[in-house]
Amino acid sequence: MTDYLTLLNTYQPGDPREEADKTLILDCCRRWGAKILTREALAAHITSSAFVMSPDLQWVLMVWHNIYQSWAWTGGHADGERDLLAVAIREAEEETGVRGLVPLREEPLSIEALTVCQHQKRGKEVAAHLHLNVSFVLLAAREGQALAAKPDENSGVAWLPAEELDRWCNEAEMLPVYRRLIQRARKTRASARRHTLPAASRLKVVPGLGLCLESEAVKGDNPP
Repeated sequence: MTDYLTLLNTYQPGDPREEADKTLILDCCRRWGAKILTREALAAHITSSAFVMSPDLQWVLMVWHNIYQSWAWTGGHADGERDLLAVAIREAEEETGVRGLVPLREEPLSIEALTVCQHQKRGKEVAAHLHLNVSFVLLAAREGQALAAKPDENSGVAWLPAEELDRWCNEAEMLPVYRRLIQRARKTRASARRHTLPAASRLKVVPGLGLCLESEAVKGDNPP
């Protein structure tokens, strides 16, 4: 487990926007201490999101969000949990029904300060605030698993083509975040293959086992 403060302090921003958001997030952490992990920090608190992709990084698993009325990623509040990757995995499992999720890497691929407008949730008024968000890319097999919505939060779960999210997502402000995650996920995969994996190898998600390295050479030497 990587503690949230270590994760945030060691994160390397990829652009000036992220640099500014990292500064803001760390300032809030210093101001509120561990309370930043809870909704007691009313103006801003830590959240963790999961951008779930197929092993080939061509599909994205999204939910129809009841509040925002849009196809969206999964995620939620830390609610005191210091392991933000665990939060992302927990929320993705609860909101989609998918199990065996595996992080593309254990560090986030993006961080962002997201504005949440005033809204109602479960009959209560929620004031506008910031989500100090950490985003992970998780991998899941598209076949062999039933999808299940979480009715109190979403009313649909579906695999959507990564290149067509602008057709499905009604939150225009989230599209740049999604595009950034797709781009960085593919860059991470390409870098891993160049530097750590044999040329003829590929990563594969196996339900119940997680992310496995499957070598064509090994496959050829062993009977099915």
